[in-house]
Amino acid sequence: MLLNADYKNVCVLTSKWKIKSISGLIFTMIAIATISIGYELLKYWTIKWESRFNSISTRTPAEYKAYKLKSSMLYGCAAFYSLMIMLIFMTYNIWLMGAVAIGSILGHYFFSFNGPLGASLTSSVGCH
Repeated sequence: MLLNADYKNVCVLTSKWKIKSISGLIFTMIAIATISIGYELLKYWTIKWESRFNSISTRTPAEYKAYKLKSSMLYGCAAFYSLMIMLIFMTYNIWLMGAVAIGSILGHYFFSFNGPLGASLTSSVGCH
């Protein structure tokens, strides 16, 4: 695979999602940026949900078991989501790579963890 700037006949994740024109490229870039923003939103919701659970002082074993199940399911969804974004990035198309980056920037801006300064630098930007 080579870095490219093509906009015609570019497949995104499936042969059904094929870019055929500049307007298709623009629509696809908006869709991919939205997908990246959604990934940041999922991470934000997960952090908020986990912090609410951790703020409860007493938990029953059943509540903890339900928490672990939900936490594992959220982790699986986040892993799947991030791997799909990675596959989009691996088209090596600069337009699609840029859309992923722009979506990540916007998502981080709107939904970043408001912890100690610099905490966001230690969060993973890897696949999962």
